[in-house]
Amino acid sequence: MLSLAPRAPVQVCEGEFINWQGKIVGINGDL
Repeated sequence: MLSLAPRAPVQVCEGEFINWQGKIVGINGDL
């Protein structure tokens, strides 16, 4: 979940957090 481009660490963090949330919801939906 780390980005090599530190220009917008907050946006990257939030974006990847939302992305992970979507993956978790998708996995739970499949179950």
